[in-house]
Amino acid sequence: MGSFTTAELRALGIGEKKTRALLQQGRLIKLVRGLYIDDHSPASVARAITGHYKSIALTGKSAAQIHLRLPLTLPIQAEGAGSVQAETFSIRHSRLPSYTSINGLPVVEALWAARASKDYARRILETHYAGRDGEKRLNHDLSRMRKVPAWLRETIATTPIGSCSELERKLARPLIKRGYRIRMNQYIGPYCFDILLDQWKIAIEVDSETYHANEDSFIADRWKANSGTLHGWIVLRFTDSCINWNLDSVLDEIEQAIRWVQKRRPRVDYKPGWPACQKVWEWNPTVGYANKQR
Repeated sequence: MGSFTTAELRALGIGEKKTRALLQQGRLIKLVRGLYIDDHSPASVARAITGHYKSIALTGKSAAQIHLRLPLTLPIQAEGAGSVQAETFSIRHSRLPSYTSINGLPVVEALWAARASKDYARRILETHYAGRDGEKRLNHDLSRMRKVPAWLRETIATTPIGSCSELERKLARPLIKRGYRIRMNQYIGPYCFDILLDQWKIAIEVDSETYHANEDSFIADRWKANSGTLHGWIVLRFTDSCINWNLDSVLDEIEQAIRWVQKRRPRVDYKPGWPACQKVWEWNPTVGYANKQR
């Protein structure tokens, strides 16, 4: 499978008559005048045009799909030198932005792909800028982008940047939706905490059973929570089952902590309300029977 110019077909001994026959048989597909492929898949179109046209890179939904490891769909979108509009692809004339190579294809970098594809922007930001250095990498890329549209800045502000798991994002998204400014996977003293609400000095840990059920993690989690508390932060811990089955209750308890801070941390006869004022096994069906005997 490959792409061919007219000259390359002639060099292979395929003249004009045979070319017409191959086109009629569907064994050769004409993209534009002088450029052909023998496989009509989106990936073949992408490879053909990026090999044929110089100084272009995939952009828009095509770049987004590659960054997100999704199947490419037609028409393929590219930008760079020149302007071409065809049935299976388009090239938009632009001053070629920062680009990289993925699987041998030139593709605009992640932040530029987000700017060129609103439908995929949030997913790109969440995926590409995940991890403890996500915020740092994003700020570096923003400093290199000449123009950052207002809609993209707003999307960035409402996207959980720097998350390390889908479980963290599942909690972060509704917190952001409720208007809270969060930072993810940031250090307090020697330990990195999953979600920080800096305004109220609340640190939230999301403990999955996969990584926190062994003895070493159990011990480390206690020292970590103690350290965060002694550094002046409220430390709240939730498990994966809490988030998967009782997310609303998790959010309620976080907001209880926020209200306590807003009231200047009262110490005498303070009643935060539900769920903090009720034993968890009295209302949470996911907590085992043994706990109900305590």
